[in-house]
Amino acid sequence: MILYAHKQNNGCNDFAMDMVFVWAPGEGPLSLPDEVGSTLGAEGYRSFELEIHYNNPSRDAGVTDSSGARVYFTSTLRPHELGIYQVGDPLLALGGTDVGDGLTRHDFECPSTCSATTMENDTVTVFRELLHMHEKGLTMTNTQVRDGFPIRSGSVEFYDFEQAGVYSVIQDSFALKRGDSFRTTCYYDANQGDKIGLASDDEMCIAFLLYYPKQTFPAFYCGPDHFAGEACTADYESKTLVDLGEIAVARGNNGVIDNSCGASNDDDNDDSASSSLQVGL
Repeated sequence: MILYAHKQNNGCNDFAMDMVFVWAPGEGPLSLPDEVGSTLGAEGYRSFELEIHYNNPSRDAGVTDSSGARVYFTSTLRPHELGIYQVGDPLLALGGTDVGDGLTRHDFECPSTCSATTMENDTVTVFRELLHMHEKGLTMTNTQVRDGFPIRSGSVEFYDFEQAGVYSVIQDSFALKRGDSFRTTCYYDANQGDKIGLASDDEMCIAFLLYYPKQTFPAFYCGPDHFAGEACTADYESKTLVDLGEIAVARGNNGVIDNSCGASNDDDNDDSASSSLQVGL
C-alpha cells in the first residue's frame, strides 16, 4: 500500500505527487518526529491518492477489502517537511528481468552525483530506513558511502515478507550529505522464471529513506535507467551464488548458517495506536 499526496487538483499525475507513506505486511503505524510534517491546504497538499497492490492468484470472485490509511493533522505548523528518498530499483526499471534460479545477489550502485545534483541542502536528516523485497528475499543491505568509504549500513539479516515487508532498520537518525552515494544489495533464493516486477510473486529491491527537510527536486530517487539522466542512474549487477557462504557473511555471523531465525521488526513507536500518518498544517 502506498499513499501519495497531490499539491495540484489535476487528477492522478505521476509527476505531480509525492509518496508520503508506504505499507507492507508487518509494518506498524508511522508517527513522525515532532518537528516533521507535511503541509496541507492551499500552500501544501490538497488531496491524497491511495495505491493498493492486491494478490489474488486463484482469481477468487466476490472478494472485498476495506484497507486504508488514516491521516492525523495538527493546527500547529511544524518546521520541517517530510521527504522520501528511494534507492535500489524504485521505478522497477528492471521489470521483467529474471531474478535467477537459486541463490543470487543483486547490487545497485547509486552514484554520488545523484545527491550532489538533487539536494539543495548540504545535509538532511534520515529518521527512518525501510528495506523492501518480496517473498523470495533472504537478506538485504543498504550501505551509505561518503568520499569512497562506507560510513554506515542498514540491513535485515533474515528477511520475511509476511513479518516485515518493509523492514524498519533499528538505528538512530543519521545525516545524508550532498555527494553521498548508496550501494543497495538484495539476496534471493528464487526459482527459474521468477522475475522483477509489481506482483507479489515477483521481486523488488528498494530502500526507502524518510528524511527532512524535503528537497524540491521532483525526482529524488536513484535507480537503473533513471529518466532524469545519468546523475541518478544506478549501476546494476547480478551474480549467481554457489552456496550460502556469502549470505552468511552478509548476515554478520562469520559463515555460521542458521536458518531457524525469522525476521523481526519491533516498532519503537508505541505511542500511536492506529495505522496513521501524522502531518502538520
